[in-house]
Amino acid sequence: MGWGAMTSERSRVLLWTYVPGLVLMAAGLLVFGKMLDDVREGDDLAAADQAVLDWLVAHRSPWLTNLLAAITFVTGPTVLP
Repeated sequence: MGWGAMTSERSRVLLWTYVPGLVLMAAGLLVFGKMLDDVREGDDLAAADQAVLDWLVAHRSPWLTNLLAAITFVTGPTVLP
């Protein structure tokens, strides 16, 4: 196998390694942009915010609050890095 064939195969592997990440990043940016637009205009997804907040407040419990606070702490900027 020549040098050119190895380089071509490696390029193909690298391409298929990066493509899914780039696609997911682009999709995330599109979703973020849509949500930002909705929040700024107060429509679509942002209209559901109050209903979701009301449901969460009605169903909260101390143990779940403590669990989510622990998850927030562990995945936050102090511990995670």
